[in-house]
Amino acid sequence: MRHFLLVAGLGFCIVSSASADDIAVSEQTFGCILDWPQVRNTRIKHSDPEQLKEAMRIFRDSLPDREYPVGTILQLFLSRPW
Repeated sequence: MRHFLLVAGLGFCIVSSASADDIAVSEQTFGCILDWPQVRNTRIKHSDPEQLKEAMRIFRDSLPDREYPVGTILQLFLSRPW
């Protein structure tokens, strides 16, 4: 059976006080998504290891009313049968 991955969402979770000057994004920011840590069906990326741990905790524990650290990237994948 063939499968494909449907990219359901990609975005920066940025607090309202952050500006575009606070974040530098390039091709190197992303690298190989398979190298990103995964929580359920979502890959999470942050360049700072401590901020990554916090972002993973917020996502894993479904913490309400919490903002992800500035610069956090969440990539949701849905696997569907072809």
